[in-house]
Amino acid sequence: MVRLLRTTILIFGCLLILTGVVYPAFITLIGQIFFQNQANGSFVFTHHGVSQGSILIAQSFEQDHYFHGRPSLINTDNRAISIGRNLGQTNHVLLRDVIEKAKYLLVKNQGSSQPIPMDIVTVSGSNLDPHITPESARFQVPRIARSRQVSEDELLKLIEDNTIPRTFFILGEPRINVLQINLVLDQLYPIKP
Repeated sequence: MVRLLRTTILIFGCLLILTGVVYPAFITLIGQIFFQNQANGSFVFTHHGVSQGSILIAQSFEQDHYFHGRPSLINTDNRAISIGRNLGQTNHVLLRDVIEKAKYLLVKNQGSSQPIPMDIVTVSGSNLDPHITPESARFQVPRIARSRQVSEDELLKLIEDNTIPRTFFILGEPRINVLQINLVLDQLYPIKP
């Protein structure tokens, strides 16, 4: 009995060291050597070294001169929340939120001839999705063009240049990272006073 207990404790200790120390240290080392940006959160920095946010998590852009992302829990007071709301399609709260967001977008984006894309009025599964569809970006072009005093054609070209294609040509949908396109927007078309 004592021999069996000693063997069990020895195996447990070895597995604890292997899976709790050696494996995490090895994976961390591999990540820091080969995937340093991704392993450290994929932060975007200005040329002054100031963090602008992460390309992996939605950022809150509410000003008229920026592309707006999907509805997100990032826009709430408690930014530590990173869970989905899991509301079903027939839930009255979800329907109310979508209608309110659609009304808000119609007022903010007057002059847009396109219908409101579904992704810009609904949350993603994680509530933290940093991407919008190219259709959502095109829907916002008239508002941004007025605010930044640039032509809509220039903004449409910017959207085309910043569209991320499907992964491996088959996975996902074409998308635009809102933080990245807004940073490019600030570089190319600074806000005129």
